[in-house]
Amino acid sequence: MSGGTQRHDWSKLDNTAKIFPAVSGAPVPNVFRLYTVLKEDVNPETLSRALEMTLERVPAFRVKLRRGLFWYYLEDNARVPAIRQENDFPASPILRQNNKGFLFEVTYYKKRINLEVFHALADGTGAALFLNQLVFFYLTIQYPWEDFGPLPEEYQVPVQEQSEDGFKRYYSHDFPPEAASLDREVAYPVTGTLLPLGGLKVIEAVVPTQDIIALAKQYDATVTEYLVAELFYSIYQEYFCKNPQNRPIKISVPVNLRSYFPTRTVRNFFLFVRLSLSCYGREYTFEEILQEVHRQMRQQMTREHFSGRIRYQVDLEKKVAFRLVPRPIKDMGLRLMYRLGERGYSCTFTNMGRVQLPDRVQPYVDRMGVLLAASRSNTLKIGLCSCGDRMVFNFASTLYETSVQRYFIRRLTQRGVAVEISCNEVSS
Repeated sequence: MSGGTQRHDWSKLDNTAKIFPAVSGAPVPNVFRLYTVLKEDVNPETLSRALEMTLERVPAFRVKLRRGLFWYYLEDNARVPAIRQENDFPASPILRQNNKGFLFEVTYYKKRINLEVFHALADGTGAALFLNQLVFFYLTIQYPWEDFGPLPEEYQVPVQEQSEDGFKRYYSHDFPPEAASLDREVAYPVTGTLLPLGGLKVIEAVVPTQDIIALAKQYDATVTEYLVAELFYSIYQEYFCKNPQNRPIKISVPVNLRSYFPTRTVRNFFLFVRLSLSCYGREYTFEEILQEVHRQMRQQMTREHFSGRIRYQVDLEKKVAFRLVPRPIKDMGLRLMYRLGERGYSCTFTNMGRVQLPDRVQPYVDRMGVLLAASRSNTLKIGLCSCGDRMVFNFASTLYETSVQRYFIRRLTQRGVAVEISCNEVSS
């Protein structure tokens, strides 16, 4: 204490996070959900205690957002977050005034534990670390007679490493700055009848992990390449062939940069790979689309390419003229840039990959999933996550129509994949 005023520690937003406070709201929430479905109903009292234990281990999540003269920033939040039963659409805007200022929220419904995160706080990898610890502590409290052992080493990240800005760490003049490709070209849109503002239609499809791996191997492709090609083909068949336009179908694929630049940060450290398919005036087979996806992904997914992208983003942030612009004016410019950027792709596909749970935890978990909030201008986002022998797709859309989702799933069933489907209720 000094002069009767309490001192609050603060930190900068990471390079990627800086845009999210300026552009987010009901039309564009920039919230994502990770969830774990247990094999028994959630005990809310146990969940609340587990959340307190998790925050002690991951204090990078114990923050609130503040407005500065030039930038937003993070400040320590000493309050205790509350959990609640889920009662609204997934990945809705996190109303900080109703959430004690926190940039995340933990809810539950029957057997499911949800972690919803505003993207200014963390990316999917950072959120997964938090959720996995939360579930671990929940199980140790709920089943005290079971020996779960100590917190797994892979869940333990030193406090000083949790908030590292990976972009600043790996910024280098050794690579020429490279802007994200394809951003300026308007993409073929996935259009239809919009849901009421704030509405989100979610279809969850659960499949055997090995079936999808086997399909990808048949085409000598990675799982991501194969599924992105299936998504391209679904949009091509359900939209483009019925309403051709001289615009390319473009899919945005977030890439976890930790695979190329080691860091244990829980903050944002990802970039988008943007894949494009020009269909106007020609026809495609699925195999031709997969070949093009493979070529573009291999071309873009290199350490050299990402190093140039990192330099470009950090250089932009460091420009004196940009840094000295007051925050409200920056916000207006960033909102315009973001809206133009959203027109640059047709949809988003994110693959969280395989979540490897400890052997003593896995028997209590049915499945895990990731869900991205779609927006009114970018109407379809697909999240993929596998855990154990189950792979979970989440199709999130702000449209009533579901033709792309149904075509995609039908393609899998026609190849012999058993698909369990569930969806939320959306009133008209």
